[in-house]
Amino acid sequence: MPLDMSMRCLCILLLSLQTIHIVAQRNTMKLQLYNEQASDGSVGIYADNSEFYPISIQLNPETSHMDIDPTYSNPAVVPPRTEGYQIARLVGRAGKSWKFNYAFASFPGDVSTAHHDDSHIYQLPYATDQIFWISQGYQGVLSHQGENALDFDMPIGTPVHAARGGVVVDLVEHHDRSCSDESCNQFNNFLHILHDDGSFAAYAHLQKDGILVDLGEVVAAGDLIAYSGNTGWTTGPHLHFVVFITIVGRRETFQTQFDLRNGSSGLLREGSEY
Repeated sequence: MPLDMSMRCLCILLLSLQTIHIVAQRNTMKLQLYNEQASDGSVGIYADNSEFYPISIQLNPETSHMDIDPTYSNPAVVPPRTEGYQIARLVGRAGKSWKFNYAFASFPGDVSTAHHDDSHIYQLPYATDQIFWISQGYQGVLSHQGENALDFDMPIGTPVHAARGGVVVDLVEHHDRSCSDESCNQFNNFLHILHDDGSFAAYAHLQKDGILVDLGEVVAAGDLIAYSGNTGWTTGPHLHFVVFITIVGRRETFQTQFDLRNGSSGLLREGSEY
């Protein structure tokens, strides 16, 4: 039957990932959606994911005289570095002139399985012989409203170590600008590590060209990964650290337990040194 749009429609995602303040995340993902008609007349919708992390896609199709194959999950999870991954199949009804269109939303990570292991003990993200002050803690009034993030007050060029092992999945390091206004958020240098429970750790405000690991690299807790800086939206040199997962429509951040280097573990508190 006739197809009321081109046989191969290419859609490039330019989607804001979050409406709340995020200092450590790009606003776009390298994702393409397109559709192709199969020899049996059905239409497959496919995704190419060029990122180093899985991407969840919530598809919202509008159809006329077509049925949606229920064997495909929605949201669909497209593995990292994957091309031609089928996320849906539409079947035209016999004897009917059919048409379709679709919109979609996408989210970093696997929204179906990602969670945070609250029992995990993180390492402090700097050398064992150093101590730093927490200048802003969880839900801090300056810029952490609605976010469980930590700011470690540290000089530019301080070695940053992985607080937890995982895979390096995103990074930006070419910026050298900063200011105390939100307009400078676009100039933030950051690094993301994906953990084995599906959560991400973000290390932000890093030094220009100060990231020491590559995309796809596996790191262990304690590994040297970057140098701290003062890039993006900031009032002074510090390391911004946050652990998060993405749920459909929102991002959830977590308070994390740290090894306090005194034989105990616990949450870090604003105004304290560790």
